[in-house]
Formats: sequence, structure tokens, C-alpha cells
Amino acid sequence: MPDVTIGPEGFLIDAGLIDDAFGLDPGAVLCLMRQGVISGRTEMCVGDDEGRFRLTL
Repeated sequence: MPDVTIGPEGFLIDAGLIDDAFGLDPGAVLCLMRQGVISGRTEMCVGDDEGRFRLTL
């Protein structure tokens, strides 16, 4: 399974990818998201990058 996929409700990101990227203990992402410490934002690109997306955590 890829680390990031687009599902019917939006983007799905493997929590292990976020754990690794931020040097967190495995499983910490969900807890930190519930606490509001980690949040996400999605943007659709335009112009030459149309059809691409930016995911920010």
C-alpha cells in the first residue's frame, strides 16, 4: 500500500510515514492529532501544477 492515497473522504496518510518523518514513537500520530498538536491542510495546485496537491502537516 502506498504511504499516501486518495480515498472517498479525502487523503489517507499512513501514520507510520508521519511517525518516521517527525521522529515520533510508533502510534503517536493519532494521539497527537486528537490533542491538536498535529493538524493537516490540503491545497489543490493550479496553473502548470494543475491536478497535483500539496499536503501540509
